[in-house]
Amino acid sequence: MVEKIIGLYGVPRSGTSWLGQIFDSCEELTFKFQPLFSYAFKNRIHPNSSRDDMEQFFDELICREDSFLDQTENREKGIYPSFQKKDICKTQLAYKEANYLYSIPLLLNSIERIKMIAIVRNPYEVMESWVNAPSEFKPEWDIFEEWEFAPKKNAFCVENFFGYYKWKEALLLFCEMEKQFPNNFKIIQYEELRENALEVVEEMYVFCGLRIGEQTRNFVKESQTSTVNSVYSVFRKKGDRPSRNMYLPNEIKAYIKEDLKSFKQSHRFGYHSMDI
Repeated sequence: MVEKIIGLYGVPRSGTSWLGQIFDSCEELTFKFQPLFSYAFKNRIHPNSSRDDMEQFFDELICREDSFLDQTENREKGIYPSFQKKDICKTQLAYKEANYLYSIPLLLNSIERIKMIAIVRNPYEVMESWVNAPSEFKPEWDIFEEWEFAPKKNAFCVENFFGYYKWKEALLLFCEMEKQFPNNFKIIQYEELRENALEVVEEMYVFCGLRIGEQTRNFVKESQTSTVNSVYSVFRKKGDRPSRNMYLPNEIKAYIKEDLKSFKQSHRFGYHSMDI
């Protein structure tokens, strides 16, 4: 049985890759990339999964060597780093998911020892990052048709979380999970992680029962002081922004700004990620 399980969640383009590598940098963890999206474990957790099914899934996941789960190509290109590991990592697992967020309550209700971190990022930046990612937003798509519900990208699949509506839906889910499972679920904000990285990492590690080692400290520092030119890179010097070919039209920005005001008031949110 896997002794420690840490799940990292967020909508696509919200910083989950950087968050994932922060945890991968821990020598005591085995890290896997989007298992429920992978060919190896596609849809493995579903509404009818039992606790035994979930335990077996994690037992198999931690041992599975796979080019997608391990992001072999991105490591070879330098987009992701490679880390040293201790033997204890064979019993302690972290993974990240940017889809399949509906599996969160199922896992929390079934596995008491699981810890989860959810990252929330300003919706402007999330969507601008999305439309400027070549493999995520096709050039022929119309931003006015996609920005809210992302019908072409989400393809009417409930596991996909692109578009502004899904951003709001994910935030509501995260807030409810943090309320129901305060000892197992924690929300962090991308903006705070970017501005106070080591402090936020320390909070996350303590929450998950981990200690920050030198390897993690070095990675956090390097990830913010060097840049690798890729939209998927986890190395982004502070102040650097990847080149933008498309920006959200002002009409969309104006709508989101007004909608966020009522959204914050109705749900009493106070996240910096919602400040426009």
